[in-house]
Amino acid sequence: MLRTLLVLLTFTLCQGNEQTCALHFDMQYGGLFADCTGRKLQHVPDYLPENITALDMSENNLKILTNNTFYKFRKLIYLNINRNPLSELEPEAFRGLFSLTKLLLARNKLRSNRVSFPEEVFRDLVSLQTLNLEKTEMSSYPDWVFPHLVKLHSLYIDSVPDPLFGPGFSNLTNLKVLQMDSRFIYGGKCSTENLRNETFQSLNETKLQVLVLNHCGIEDCEPGVLEPLLFLKQLELTHNHIGNHNALRLLYPFVNLNMTRIWFNGTYKNKMRDEKDLVDKSLTKESMHYLTKICVTEVSLRSNQLYLVEYAAVYQDPFESCLKVLDLSDNIFVGDVFVLGFFLLDFPNLNISIAACRK
Repeated sequence: MLRTLLVLLTFTLCQGNEQTCALHFDMQYGGLFADCTGRKLQHVPDYLPENITALDMSENNLKILTNNTFYKFRKLIYLNINRNPLSELEPEAFRGLFSLTKLLLARNKLRSNRVSFPEEVFRDLVSLQTLNLEKTEMSSYPDWVFPHLVKLHSLYIDSVPDPLFGPGFSNLTNLKVLQMDSRFIYGGKCSTENLRNETFQSLNETKLQVLVLNHCGIEDCEPGVLEPLLFLKQLELTHNHIGNHNALRLLYPFVNLNMTRIWFNGTYKNKMRDEKDLVDKSLTKESMHYLTKICVTEVSLRSNQLYLVEYAAVYQDPFESCLKVLDLSDNIFVGDVFVLGFFLLDFPNLNISIAACRK
């Protein structure tokens, strides 16, 4: 009788604990999803089923992930640890997670040191495809932890004042997406002040296709910064005040190549110092020299305080025949902007947006 009561009591307590984290079947991850969001947990519950394939530990009070924290959950495909005061990862915190494909560590207190990022901490994450490290407290990139992530496809990472992707990133030969902009998702502020020719040098073997670096207000950008990224298809470098002409000059590595998107919105210089800065507010044949030699389908130059577009600046192939979308809205063109639209109608595939241009 006593034994029966103990068994019943144990079952009841376990059931009560299980209510802390909600369990449901998730088609996307092909198994049990454990939702532990916002439970004020200080550690990962050990009562969760071993066969869960997805675990959401976001918005809790995790400060440290100790060795073997997830070892019993070896079927995990998805792991969300966003929005925790997490500052320390022990070397084998992710031990056994050979099947994990998505790891979210945004909005934590992780720093650029070996307390937050021990050298072997990502060793078992050989299947990882998506990693989010946005809105942390990094001041540089801990490149020593990245060599193990050989299947990484998408990296969302904090902006830092002087970004440098060191030698550890050279192993990421499957990396296709690099985003350094957390403004809209996490309310972060890009802290990057300049881009140097060496910034992306170690990514020259990655075949990166998408680079997003928006809302930084960058004013200093060396001309060869994009040279290592010859496979780039989509470039978003908006609201970085390096100047319209300077931004367009960055495109020389992509001459005679195909691209899908180039966004240089709001790249005008904040301060005009001389005559050259005044010229920067027009699109000339010289400033468009590289862009018009790229077969690109979508270009956006909105909100650049542009007042003039030279006819010869745009009527060149392959630019003319490849372009499908051109956004010149929210500029300050002198004269009738619809005249500009009339001339651009000669582009065979073009859908142009100039309706919001101010005269």
